[in-house]
Amino acid sequence: MGINENLEEIKELLKDEKKEKEKKWKLPWKAKTSKSKAKKGYIGVLKLNENRTITPSKERIEEQTIIVDGVPRLSTAEYVWYLGKHPVILLPSWSVKPISPNEKVETNEPLNPSELYQNSMNDGSNIKGYKLLMNKMKLSTIDAKKQMGGILKWIIGLVLAGIIVYAIMTGGG
Repeated sequence: MGINENLEEIKELLKDEKKEKEKKWKLPWKAKTSKSKAKKGYIGVLKLNENRTITPSKERIEEQTIIVDGVPRLSTAEYVWYLGKHPVILLPSWSVKPISPNEKVETNEPLNPSELYQNSMNDGSNIKGYKLLMNKMKLSTIDAKKQMGGILKWIIGLVLAGIIVYAIMTGGG
């Protein structure tokens, strides 16, 4: 065994060690919640998009729901994951129901977005038509407010006209 052979063996061992090292995944800063925020009802949300990217955010839990993209989503205790000491919800962007840690830990399989989408279509937890319904409801409430404003203006105008006519008829004073 020569020095060159020993150097080659050392180089091969170093290459093997570099391949074995994996980068540890850390929770994004936008999804981390401090103790004070958690006490106030905030939770980290990792929204899984259709193109397999993750959008982190912090949302406030109100009545066991969170509002993401204008759509209320479930956020009960059964859907909360703990990454270190931070509570997080994994939320597919196409579903109202988050991913439960109990479902995926038992199967020990990677997440399959197309399978999750089909499951949401089957259980009826898909948000496909929900945004259209919310927009329609908002438009109908705005129209009702406009009608009330128009009626109120007419009533005030008639009352003022009545006062002016009364003042003229009685001689102005």
